Parts: sequence; structure tokens; C-alpha cells
Amino acid sequence: MKRREFVAASCLAGLVPLRAAARAAGSNDSNGKDYYELRLYHLGDAAKRKPFEDFVRRAAIPALNRIGIKPVGVFGPAEGDDPYVYVLFVHESLESVATLTQKLGDDPAFMEAGTDFLSAPKNDPAYARFESSLLIAFDDHPRLAVPSKKDSRVFQLRIYESHS
Repeated sequence: MKRREFVAASCLAGLVPLRAAARAAGSNDSNGKDYYELRLYHLGDAAKRKPFEDFVRRAAIPALNRIGIKPVGVFGPAEGDDPYVYVLFVHESLESVATLTQKLGDDPAFMEAGTDFLSAPKNDPAYARFESSLLIAFDDHPRLAVPSKKDSRVFQLRIYESHS
């Protein structure tokens, strides 16, 4: 098995239990709830933050919107130059999550607009790594509500961990 096939199969294997659990609970992908993919990009150093944000603004967000993933949130620390960025994708189905990479790879406008970022040299990568979490909306809040312009654009991401 080739490495790319292995990675794709691994991603899909992770989605099978989620889909089975959703069906067992009497729901399916069209249950009216959003699926959220929260990615944490570790950039390595603060100097890579601006090129990353430029890539997201010029190439990634327009391409994601073209394939139906919107809104897309990009978040960083309010203070300091910590070398990480959170990106939130809102998916309408698990299929959207599973096919995201393939759809972006098939988008010539995305590939052209992101050439510099996507073809970063191996000895100076565009980012060190990213972590991805797949979440499903709460029953009482099935869809993401984008704040209006008059609302504050400052958000807090809180992650609680238990000692157990």
C-alpha cells in the first residue's frame, strides 16, 4: 500500500465509527447539524504567520467557499506572536470532511493561488505540523451562527482537560 493511500484510508477509517454512531442514534448526515473540523497549525516561528494568513486569505478560503465549506474561521492569539493559528471549517456532512483534501487538490484556482505556500521547500516548510479535531454541533445549537459586524470579533477558545 502506498503512503498516500494509507493516509486516505486511515482518515476514512476514523469516520466509519462516527457515521455508524450517528445512524445508531437515528440520525444521518442530513440531520441538520454542522460538523466542525478544528485545525491547529504549528507554524514553527512567528515569521511564518503572515505568509500563512496570506495563503489562507488568497487561496484557501475562496477555494473552501467554492466547494461549499463556509464560514471558515481563522483565529490566532490576541496578544503576542505565538507561532500557531487555529482554522475552523464548517462541514454539512461527514462526506465533506472525507473529500476535502481531494477537492482542494482538484481545484486549479486553489493550486495556482497557493503555489508559493504549497511548494515550500523541504528545509523551510510553510508550517511544522497541524492537529485536526472533528466535532459535531450540539442538539440545541445545530448550526454555527456568525456574529454580525456590530458584535465583537474577539473569541475565546477554552479547552478543559480532566486529570482522569
